[in-house]
Amino acid sequence: MELTLYEALQKAVEAHKSGQIKEAARLYADVLEAQPKHADANHNMGVLAFGVGMIEEALPFFKAAFEANPSMGQYWLSYINALIKLNRLTDAKAVLVEAKGKGAEGEVFNQLEQSLNAPHEVFIDPPQDQLDTLINLYQQGQLQQTLYSAKQLLPQFPNSLSLYNIQGAANAGLGQFDSAIDSYKQALKINPDFADVYNNMGVALQNKGDLEAAIHSCQQAIKIKPDYADA
Repeated sequence: MELTLYEALQKAVEAHKSGQIKEAARLYADVLEAQPKHADANHNMGVLAFGVGMIEEALPFFKAAFEANPSMGQYWLSYINALIKLNRLTDAKAVLVEAKGKGAEGEVFNQLEQSLNAPHEVFIDPPQDQLDTLINLYQQGQLQQTLYSAKQLLPQFPNSLSLYNIQGAANAGLGQFDSAIDSYKQALKINPDFADVYNNMGVALQNKGDLEAAIHSCQQAIKIKPDYADA
């Protein structure tokens, strides 16, 4: 039986949540073949591309999403932050002005504007309520849902230390230690002086069996924070 667009989109989201990236991409593509300007399908396809490092390829999907539904702030944020990730700051500023002209507003947009106009790289975490939701999922043991939610937020907040740290912890909880270590390394690229991340990476390396690297990582944490008892 042929799926309706709504059913195909729901199945795509379910596949996306469970980490079935190829199946999710296929289903999103089916939706877009039938309805090329479908805002959610375009945005989620962009999130998929962004999640595997294909940031340039994600841009047209994010753009199609906000062009189809300019009232959805999340679509603008994903596009702007993809531009930031590509170091296209002038373009990011111009799109932010356009977004605000179309009615985009709120704490995140104000914070983004301040950071883009500041003489340093843009490091922004999601609003506290979104972080709290993510932390609650993690603490409740819903690790796959934690990973899915973090991946959904990263295109909007690609320089978020908290998101990469939570993503690393969820991967570690699932026994996916290489992925956890990759997440922690992303966090350390943003802030090389983050003692908690070095400690968490040390635990992941220990569980992986790489004891020399684990010791080095914990030593880095102690170097930054000499009274760090856990490390």
